[in-house]
Amino acid sequence: EIMPSLVGSEMCKETGNVCSVSQLRTPLMLKRLEGNENIIPPKLRELAAHDRKKETQYCETLYTYLTCSCSLKKTCDMLFTHRNTILYRIKRIREDFGIPLDDPASHTELLIGTSLILLKTKGPFFFRPVDTPNCIPMPDTEC
Repeated sequence: EIMPSLVGSEMCKETGNVCSVSQLRTPLMLKRLEGNENIIPPKLRELAAHDRKKETQYCETLYTYLTCSCSLKKTCDMLFTHRNTILYRIKRIREDFGIPLDDPASHTELLIGTSLILLKTKGPFFFRPVDTPNCIPMPDTEC
């Protein structure tokens, strides 16, 4: 039931191509959790509300920072964003929203929470692996 909803999703429609199973792995997992808003920590909900209201990118920055093992350089490279901008965002995430980035025990909860937020706001295409092609061309289409 979940696979057809993602196969026909904007992830595949956006490119007009067929998605591989590895490209759907994270969205499939998140789709199973979708609707369980109670697992998103209140501080992350505040962060997401701020992103919507002020058109900031704190949730995307936090997600990327966590998936890059809290590496500033990797985060900057992934987001194509200047180091000082990322430092500023991380400082705001810590200080303004009280999100404990220095506590590795909270990283899993933060990663799942931001992933669910980003699935809702950006769609499943956001989670395509960066190190693999984003599609398998179908006849008469291009990646």
